[in-house]
Amino acid sequence: MRIDFMIFVFHLFCIWTGFCESERPFIETKYGKIQGFDYERSDGKLSEVFLGIPFAKPPIGELRFEKPQAPLRWETVLNASAYGASCPPHNETVPVPPYSEDCLTLGITRPKDSSLYQEGSEKLPVLIWIHGGGYSIGSTSLYPYKGLANIYNPSNIIVVQIQYRLGFLGFFSDGSTSLPGNLGIWDQLEAIKFTREVIESFGGDKEKITIWGLSAGGASVSQLGLTPYSKDLFRSMIAMSGGATMNWAFSDNVFHHSKAIAEEIGCDSGANLKNCLKHTSLETFYKAVQKLGSSDPGLDILKWHPRIDRDLFPSRPEELIKKAPKRPQIMGVSLKESLFFVVVVLGWTRSIHKLEVNRDDFDAYDKKRFEQFIRDHVAKEEFFGAKKEKAFERILAEYTKGEENAQKSFYLEMYAKLLSDIHFNVGLAREASLRVENHHPTYVYLTEHFNSVLYPENTPVTGATHVCEYPYILEMFTLGKFTIKGDPVEEKVEKTFQQSIIEFVKTGVPKTEISPWPASSESEISSLPYLHITSNPHLSTNFFKKELKFWDDMQKEFGYDLIRFLRISEVKEEEKEEEKEEL
Repeated sequence: MRIDFMIFVFHLFCIWTGFCESERPFIETKYGKIQGFDYERSDGKLSEVFLGIPFAKPPIGELRFEKPQAPLRWETVLNASAYGASCPPHNETVPVPPYSEDCLTLGITRPKDSSLYQEGSEKLPVLIWIHGGGYSIGSTSLYPYKGLANIYNPSNIIVVQIQYRLGFLGFFSDGSTSLPGNLGIWDQLEAIKFTREVIESFGGDKEKITIWGLSAGGASVSQLGLTPYSKDLFRSMIAMSGGATMNWAFSDNVFHHSKAIAEEIGCDSGANLKNCLKHTSLETFYKAVQKLGSSDPGLDILKWHPRIDRDLFPSRPEELIKKAPKRPQIMGVSLKESLFFVVVVLGWTRSIHKLEVNRDDFDAYDKKRFEQFIRDHVAKEEFFGAKKEKAFERILAEYTKGEENAQKSFYLEMYAKLLSDIHFNVGLAREASLRVENHHPTYVYLTEHFNSVLYPENTPVTGATHVCEYPYILEMFTLGKFTIKGDPVEEKVEKTFQQSIIEFVKTGVPKTEISPWPASSESEISSLPYLHITSNPHLSTNFFKKELKFWDDMQKEFGYDLIRFLRISEVKEEEKEEEKEEL
């Protein structure tokens, strides 16, 4: 009896510490052997977890500011029991896990069940998570494997999490062929290619890969679906709160920020610029960021992001959608996305944007402040020229309808509404319509349900905001902890999200017991149906139709598209040039 007890204790010790190598899961791939560890899920069963797997050579030294290269084979067993270092954020003051430029790693989580991986068994579908963070911060370790394993492994889905270069290291560009930018997106592509190369060793099906992300991760998913370099790399896409046609997803404003940081660190433009950047210490970059500032006031909320480089992205997303493979895609937003930036301040968000209203100023946010914001940052001469006053009047009238009988918080609410429309809602509605028009199987959703715990007490404006879906899809409670189990409404919302994603990954169709969710058809573009995720999820129509019409009318009248930060005459010139090139 005592011997049996000692064996039991020793076995527990092995599981808890990972000390006994023979107890740990082991995989052999074309790049080498990998040893992970077991995780006991919330359902009492086990998953196998493999963290910190390099999918590319370290982008350091002469490989800094270069496209990622496939990793070399490792000769000893890779200990995949801990996350790799995070990629350096755009600002060293951001509270993130330990970081290093040697950061191109991924993690894999799969169900532990030998019957699934026997010869002749059907390969498992694969879900690749691409983290958000404004192309400037983020890592796999910020999105714990436990939630992903708890939710998706029981349905026999393998989950992969990837990292990519961020900020100036991932998106610096002077517009030349030497420094075209977009390295962070190239990293994502390399991670997907690597996954395809090794996933069969894990029992996964490389032809059943779904890529998935939220915020900049969602925009990345949309962008990956448009580049010709992604052909045949994945089967389907889930883009949440991010899309290629949003004004923060693509911009050549990165030139200005790249030039400024290069000058600050003493790297002259020209042929030697790239070499200078390669040999500048990370500390020197961060000193320059501190001096220049990591964020700008106004609507252009990101300093670092992808751009149309005529290679990875040969033309604007509106044109690329016409030529892209017709992959099934889930896409959507939360009703009040920008409340996250206006009233929900997590500290680090200030390093990306300057849109928040201080809590002490909530009650003081009146019509005068709202008008001033529109004048200073929306109806600017830079955008509307001599017609800026008329544009101001048009925008103010649209976003102050109903003010006569409004509550004190009306203008704060409209400030968030204006930002939500400009940064998220209208861009998503346009992209969804374009995809449907070009016969892409498209499933649109709108999240309106939220738990009041997300907001501090006495917050005057609340609603479903950016990342409010995390508790249901990742078991992450970024904005506030609340209980789902035992609450009928929360359980219904959770089931809607999880069932939809699981069925979509498996079949390409997001089935749910709660509500039907058909793909939008071309005949429905004008009414664009969507899954409306309220406390009682159901189908609705006319996805941001009123807002879409207003901003489309604005671009036609004033010749400037604020949703894309583009002058219409410039777009037409580009289209003419592209037509000439095609001829």
